[in-house]
Amino acid sequence: MIQIYTTPSCASCRKAKKWFDKIKDPFDQFMIGNCFLAPLHFDFIRDEVMAMKWYRKAAEQGYADAQYMLGLCYCVKQDKPEAVKWLQKAAKQGHEKAKKALTEVSKQKGAETK
Repeated sequence: MIQIYTTPSCASCRKAKKWFDKIKDPFDQFMIGNCFLAPLHFDFIRDEVMAMKWYRKAAEQGYADAQYMLGLCYCVKQDKPEAVKWLQKAAKQGHEKAKKALTEVSKQKGAETK
């Protein structure tokens, strides 16, 4: 199903895209991001860009787990300012893993915390 969505070139692909575009719940968006980042089902293809897209959708709605995961994705991409931004948002909501990650990222050169 996800393979169809990522290559929308046929009628069923466009139909799948319409269904995905209707997903507005931040938990559901977060879970789709997880499926792209660590696919456990044969219909999913690992795609970090799509994972970040879905994490961002949930993170912008204030979903702390998505903010944390988006921060980690930015750490991997070596974009420390963005990583800090998203980890701080999650940490401010009490996300313990984000607090720990923020401490580690802040120790690295080039990371700024507010």
